[in-house]
Amino acid sequence: MSNYPSTSANGTLAWRIAEDLYPSCDSTVSPHFEDELADEGGPPRFLQELETKRRHNRLAAQRSRQRKKDYLRHLEVEISALKKQVARWKAMAEIYEGMLQAHGLSLPVPAMQSIKPTC
Repeated sequence: MSNYPSTSANGTLAWRIAEDLYPSCDSTVSPHFEDELADEGGPPRFLQELETKRRHNRLAAQRSRQRKKDYLRHLEVEISALKKQVARWKAMAEIYEGMLQAHGLSLPVPAMQSIKPTC
């Protein structure tokens, strides 16, 4: 007999016998499985453990996705700050270049030509 998990309409985990997949298999429920259902008054322990493991995994995945979002927000803020800093330095370079030219001095390499944009 072969069992496989499925999700019922209300979202709880259920086990079905794979008669359609394995027609030659015995489709009776094992006595151990029936005893376990009767003793606990609910799903067998392995089903509870499976649901617990899936719940923990789902929560871990949610936390991972939240950490990723937080990290991306942090990077976006950092990129924005760096762009502002680049703009400020470019403006300062232009001011100092103008001051040098006003005093009759020239730069060996034009300041703005030596700065190669990366984006």
